[in-house]
Amino acid sequence: MKFITYKNPKRALSGCLLVTFICLASLGTETMASLKQVSNLELPNSYAKKSISQVRAAAAQGDLDAQVELGNRYCAGADVYQDYVQAFQWFSRAAMLGSVEAQYNPAYMYQHGEGVEPNVQEAFQWMKTAAEKGYASAQNALGDMYSEGQGVEQDYSAALMWYQQAAYQGDLYAQNNIGSMYCYGEGVKQDYTLAYEWISKAALQGLALAQRNLALMYVQGVGVKQNYQEAFHWYSQAAEQGDAAAQNDLGDMYRTGEGVPKDYEQAFKWFQKAADQGLSIAQANIAYLYATGQGVKQDYAEASKYYKLAAEQGEASAQYSLGRMYETGKGIEQDYAEALKWYKLAVANGKLEAEQHIEKIKNLRG
Repeated sequence: MKFITYKNPKRALSGCLLVTFICLASLGTETMASLKQVSNLELPNSYAKKSISQVRAAAAQGDLDAQVELGNRYCAGADVYQDYVQAFQWFSRAAMLGSVEAQYNPAYMYQHGEGVEPNVQEAFQWMKTAAEKGYASAQNALGDMYSEGQGVEQDYSAALMWYQQAAYQGDLYAQNNIGSMYCYGEGVKQDYTLAYEWISKAALQGLALAQRNLALMYVQGVGVKQNYQEAFHWYSQAAEQGDAAAQNDLGDMYRTGEGVPKDYEQAFKWFQKAADQGLSIAQANIAYLYATGQGVKQDYAEASKYYKLAAEQGEASAQYSLGRMYETGKGIEQDYAEALKWYKLAVANGKLEAEQHIEKIKNLRG
């Protein structure tokens, strides 16, 4: 059973940091209920505090603010049943009439298949329309689309240009993303110092993603002198905001005693917070603590439960450890067939040490 640290399932850095660095974040992690709130532009909406009947009546008469507000309420399930299809329809009406905020929202929904079939080309066109009108969130999201080649040919220079336009309006995600591009050398000459400057700019303004990235830079000494105490500080800032990956990494610092006195109980606390959000690596880490009795009373049954949660999400180390528990009968009824199943999945996911256990069980069973 091996202890593991957080790895980004979306993208691993090469040539920048030795551990995973969360970069190029789009607003795709936001809930549909917060579509309106993610922009740094403060657009007035006189219907925000009005009753649903008043909003419906005004929307039906063609009032753009009311149509956007009604779309937001359908997204959030506020005063109405949550209905993304209705939300999309009202956003689209307002978008066709020229509402810049509404143009961003159907773009997002096309991109993520909320209330409408996914269509990255449509998403790109609406996002570009809103971005060209100066909507910061759309500019950042358009930068993501150029960076990732979604709905358009990949173009890092174009991505950087749109990130810059959003960043100069104060969009924190865009500031973080410019730092990412300097870190990777995408669309710009690689420059860790500038990467640090942009990411720290967003982190100091409270963006949890940037705070976690800044912590990793301090851990690795990239763009700044290695400093575990500073890393601990920034992980703490992001973790307190509910960032699951930062919570896991903060737990690891407590476990190892890097930047803070070793404290298994605190490690368990932060791993648990991340595990409760469904982060597979945190679930595997909680399982490890239960299996070893670090920071919590040893409990193999709880260990097997958390290993299974992580294993079912494809976490190779958890699949291996769950196989071991089925093989030995610790915390769970011994079952060689189940052990083989999880060992094989672990091997398929790169955990090659499981191969010897597969051979061992095959030999035992003849």
